[in-house]
Amino acid sequence: MGQKLLLIIGLFALAHAGYSAAQHRVYVRLTEQQFERLPADIIVQTLIAFLACCIGTVQLFGKFKPILITAEWQNKTWDTIGNRPSFMTFNHRVCVDSFESALAAVQGGAQRIELCSSLDQGGLTPSLGLLTLIRRHLPSELIIFVMIRCRSGDFVYDNNEINVMKEEIRSFIQSNQRIDGFVLGLLNPDGTIDIENLKSLIEQIPKDYSLTFHRAFDFLAKWQKSIDQLIELGFHRILTSGQETTAYYGRKSIRQMINYADNRIIILPGCGINVTNLESVLRETGAKEFHSSARIRKPSKMIYKNFQKRISLNGQANDDEDNSIQVTDREKKQRGSFAYYHSDSIEEPPDEPVYEEQRLSSYEATKILRTHEASIDLEANCPVKYYEVNYLGANNPPEDRQAQARIRSIDSYMYLFGVFDGHGGPWCSDAVGQSLFEYIAVSLHSPDELEPILRKGKTMTNSNKNSSQNSRNISSLLLRSYYNAYKDARNSKTKEVHQNNLLKHIEEVYTSFDNDNTDIMSALESAFIKLDRDICTEAIPNAAEEMNEDLLHISTAGSCACVALVKDADLYIANCGDARAILGTIDDNGNPSVVSLSIDHNVRNENEVKRILSEHPSNESHSVIRSDRLLGLLMPFRAFGDIRLKWPINSLREYLQPYYKKGDAIPQFYFTPPYLTARPEITKHKLTKKDKFLVLATDGLWDLLSPEKVVELIFNHQKGIQSFDRFILNKTGTKKSSLKLKEISELLTARQQAIKNQPIDQNSATDLIRHALAFTSKGQFDSKLLSDVLTFPNPRSIRDDITVTIVYFDQDYIDQIDTKEKQTGK
Repeated sequence: MGQKLLLIIGLFALAHAGYSAAQHRVYVRLTEQQFERLPADIIVQTLIAFLACCIGTVQLFGKFKPILITAEWQNKTWDTIGNRPSFMTFNHRVCVDSFESALAAVQGGAQRIELCSSLDQGGLTPSLGLLTLIRRHLPSELIIFVMIRCRSGDFVYDNNEINVMKEEIRSFIQSNQRIDGFVLGLLNPDGTIDIENLKSLIEQIPKDYSLTFHRAFDFLAKWQKSIDQLIELGFHRILTSGQETTAYYGRKSIRQMINYADNRIIILPGCGINVTNLESVLRETGAKEFHSSARIRKPSKMIYKNFQKRISLNGQANDDEDNSIQVTDREKKQRGSFAYYHSDSIEEPPDEPVYEEQRLSSYEATKILRTHEASIDLEANCPVKYYEVNYLGANNPPEDRQAQARIRSIDSYMYLFGVFDGHGGPWCSDAVGQSLFEYIAVSLHSPDELEPILRKGKTMTNSNKNSSQNSRNISSLLLRSYYNAYKDARNSKTKEVHQNNLLKHIEEVYTSFDNDNTDIMSALESAFIKLDRDICTEAIPNAAEEMNEDLLHISTAGSCACVALVKDADLYIANCGDARAILGTIDDNGNPSVVSLSIDHNVRNENEVKRILSEHPSNESHSVIRSDRLLGLLMPFRAFGDIRLKWPINSLREYLQPYYKKGDAIPQFYFTPPYLTARPEITKHKLTKKDKFLVLATDGLWDLLSPEKVVELIFNHQKGIQSFDRFILNKTGTKKSSLKLKEISELLTARQQAIKNQPIDQNSATDLIRHALAFTSKGQFDSKLLSDVLTFPNPRSIRDDITVTIVYFDQDYIDQIDTKEKQTGK
């Protein structure tokens, strides 16, 4: 009894000494004193407690027994001696469409394959000859799942196509070649599973075959209900990218699907999985299996090529089209096979794990992330206190742009912030980023203000100064620009054309000014539309001029735009495309909250889809939006430029076709242009003390982080950033502090929380990008993942350009405006 009591007292004293030491360290850190050593009483207590634990343990348990090296093996068989159940291995299913790909997959370590044809079309039913050859020459234990899909395109099939797939299933089963399962899927036009026809296919398949529902699942309207239906139908797996473009982008949704399935059916992540993002996908989804193709492009064996006529098998000429073929790469497959991480939930013995070394140190990765960051303080007595920006490119060159400026006005200052997401090259987003704020400023100036600007502008144009200098001078009459990380890529001729168009716009507004221009929302809309008009028309040469191919590049490419205008306590958002604006605010309970100030213009916006369909004849309802894109080409439904979706057919044929090198300049089903508009959707918000910051970002950020997560991260960053300042308990400067012990305790607790949230980056935009790239769903930073993402040879294949602007409001100024308006009765 005495030995137990001594051991208990020793353990308690040891725990108390540890707690005292931790509290002492916290106190030193909060008061920002230099730590030298622990107090003597804690050290003495620790030594006595440790000695008491040792004596009590020895007396209680007696003599030690010898440890035999063979003791652990006595209860193990030879087959299980090498097992390490604390490591996790995954079932990797490789999709192949040729014998060469199947051979490479097996050589790379694959134990199961999905057999199909035409992977470039999403996978179709393979030939019986391919299955026979694989069974004849590859290991008999190879598990094979056969794709059943009679054509490319959507997953809505008529009766004839259903009968074709029934015959395909019947022929495979009757071939006497061993098949382990089938991969299939049917949908109704309303985005639900075609249960009746699917049952008719399943009836052809024996019960011992495994069934997988393919990526038709990603086109379903309600995935929860669909999972339950597929379980009832007897399916064993669902292949999905989380209803996103790739499994990496859809990993959060896949995690939700796995949790909902609750081991009733296997959720199989697939699409876009590669060695760089594999570990992140598996860890953040909790998936036990994954699906990939690990393809590379193999050059054609053709020696003779018809260079005079660019003939391609798909009917569309393309400079990259050389009739090459794609096959599974053995090395890619091997790298994908060795993706393991520690887990206690799976008890399967893997091979030895192989890890790639991290390419960048933490310092090098951070240096890359901070290359383009900036934090800009604005002048006193204005609604914006400061703003922070950053961008990280994925395209080469980057297609995103951003801009910030103040409109020079006699009455009051207005502040502009914008992000511009280009596509088809950086030319259009560069031009929009350089010109849009100028057009907005002109539209918001009164005739009295425009008259001297117009006069000075004409004088500058007629002077002997070079055009680029003139352009900057004219812009300086309208705006005061702030930080700009981008080099103006326009040549002198292009700048001259843009300057002349700006002067024409000033003269047009000056001569035709009406009361509508006093409305900020109308002025914003007018500026967007007129700039897009100029971009699209300036590419058409006059009769005596030759085609300016630089202007043609600008108008052929495109750009989305999301612009914020702040005037006193009024916030206006003008959005065109799929960039996004959100407001970080505080709800009535003091908790962080999100206010969405824009809606993406794409296929997920039901009102936008209805608008487009209403603008074109009903016989075009099936061709206007195809594969979730406008005319099957463009994902955003509003944008600057993109003359291929705006110009009349005759103009495309006369001016664009001679210079267009990617085939036919006129899109398929191009009957009633224009199909695309740059007209913005504008919202107005009245700022209050609860509104803390505004976030403008391109879709590269929103693909990786939700608006709620972005707001949460910025609020946490703001708390953590305070810990970089020196802690001063008495800020009044007096010798005696009037603070009570309770208030001091609250200050120290807040300081402790700030240190806990202390970020790696002081710039909040950089912190967002870091989280988007390399923070797991559990909130843990993965330095290896960040290194892999930053050094990936083709970053555009795994993410988009990321551009972020965060605007912090001056709460005192907004409170003054609010008080003044209440006093005046507004």
